[in-house]
Amino acid sequence: ICNYCNHLISKIFHIQYYSVSINRENLQHLKKKLFLLSICWLKLHVHNIANR
Repeated sequence: ICNYCNHLISKIFHIQYYSVSINRENLQHLKKKLFLLSICWLKLHVHNIANR
């Protein structure tokens, strides 16, 4: 796992950890954004590794 992937994962866990203190709607929106971002980035990451 590279640093960026690791960073994304920790960010997602961080948000889940603090979910209680955050407005529910904002939380869902944030999670969705992070989830999509991580999928996009991982796809790109895998593509880059495959092309090396």
